[in-house]
Amino acid sequence: MQTSQGVNKRLRDIQRITYLVGAAVLVLYLYTPLGNAPFFTALMQFMVVPVLVATGILMWQLPQLRKLLHGKHLACQASKRTP
Repeated sequence: MQTSQGVNKRLRDIQRITYLVGAAVLVLYLYTPLGNAPFFTALMQFMVVPVLVATGILMWQLPQLRKLLHGKHLACQASKRTP
């Protein structure tokens, strides 16, 4: 079983790799003739940009999100224990 530290590191690594791949695709879109291809434009609009936004916000707000979810989880467990 992995420790919390191992799971957190793996999650951060996956987020960073996803973010870097998306950023590389965005650079290709902006600085190459691929920006004129309709398929590539749709890919950027509906896949790459939303993924970049989601992973960026997740990397930025993950500690606060964990605190919020952990607090709700503890409150739920405490209410179940109370007779």
